[in-house]
Amino acid sequence: MRKVVCVVEYRGTGYNGWQRQKNTASTFQEVLERAISKVTGNNAIVEASSRTDTGVHAVGQVVAFSVSSKLSLCVLKRALNACLPREVRIRSLLEVPQDFHPRRNVKYKRYVYLLALTSATSAFWSDFVFYVRKREFDLELLQRAANLLVGHHDFTSFSAAGGNDRSCWRTVFSFRVEEKSKGLI
Repeated sequence: MRKVVCVVEYRGTGYNGWQRQKNTASTFQEVLERAISKVTGNNAIVEASSRTDTGVHAVGQVVAFSVSSKLSLCVLKRALNACLPREVRIRSLLEVPQDFHPRRNVKYKRYVYLLALTSATSAFWSDFVFYVRKREFDLELLQRAANLLVGHHDFTSFSAAGGNDRSCWRTVFSFRVEEKSKGLI
């Protein structure tokens, strides 16, 4: 058996988040595990660096799985992408030691949230931005509020009841509020 890490990107629209669930097959873990099984013949369990909620997109989710397949990483990537729905893509693959775990070995995570300051919504952007229908928006005030989250804090209030994480303490290294283009933060 060899352990493979892949960087995956996906559009969360229409999916029930990352983690496999009993009542639905439309999770990214389920979709990836089915593709891996089809390509390699192995019933692989995919481990992720993070779980995402319903509707959340990812541009660099790190996941790992073990397979006995001898396919080269290049061929494996092409074959998996051919089996995956078009809103799920494997960007890269890497063979790693068996003791690698994407959640335990993660160095940092990066989150991006987009706000559109407009009353006009877009058919193309509606799945990727949160619309703020306010004429005046104080970027400096938002940055000052964001700065309060920088540092080492207890995020228990934001965790699921009965969650199995050992600690809800996390370090936020930076939280930047910046205008990317006129009206897009």
